Amino acid sequence: MYSNQILNKIALALDFSTKEEVVKLLEELNPKPKILKIGLQLISSLGIKEAVVLLKQLCPSASIFLDLKLYDIPNTISKAIENFKNLEIDYLTVHILGGHKMLKQALKASENKVNLVGVSILTSYSEEEFSNSFFHPANELKTITLKLCELAVSAGLNWIVASPQESVFIKERFKDLKIITPGIRLTESNIGDQQRIDTPRSAIEKGSDMLVIGRPIYSAKNPNEIWEKVLSLY
Repeated sequence: MYSNQILNKIALALDFSTKEEVVKLLEELNPKPKILKIGLQLISSLGIKEAVVLLKQLCPSASIFLDLKLYDIPNTISKAIENFKNLEIDYLTVHILGGHKMLKQALKASENKVNLVGVSILTSYSEEEFSNSFFHPANELKTITLKLCELAVSAGLNWIVASPQESVFIKERFKDLKIITPGIRLTESNIGDQQRIDTPRSAIEKGSDMLVIGRPIYSAKNPNEIWEKVLSLY
């Protein structure tokens, strides 16, 4: 058995390149997902408008999560978001590293018609890799994440993307900030290209408000069996 509580917390990641793959998966799943996430892989094949229209045809009541991780100068971002307002999307990602001015102008351009989601540190980074890549090792992932959250909140954003490992201390500092968590796996044995991962129940208990799950479901021999298992985990 599952509850609407967990169903409303899961964004199904449709990491596909063709319409046929999307149709096949969504026709298999029961109950239908409440949130559908699409990104560069699908829209680079179908186009943004075509992809959104397809999802609305297949799951009319689902929220659409457009994961573009926008990162550019403020004027470019605001103009792009003005164009997106004509689409039926509910969530749109922007990189917090774009800065306060970019985030403020993006929020203004959205006119509250879409939830802007600030991306902090990609979950494909391990903590060690992060420390040794672009930042001085003294700048721990936790410190940088909290600074990014502070920037997002100061600009007026209500949603961010962060791994479960950061959720606990983010919620301690920013209780009202909503956290979307990718890198969700049913077990910790199959991580793929993700590094900072967690299981659905654990992620929610740590403070995640929405879980992004894709590969464990669509890569399974029986996607609906895994989908039902995910829904029963909380």
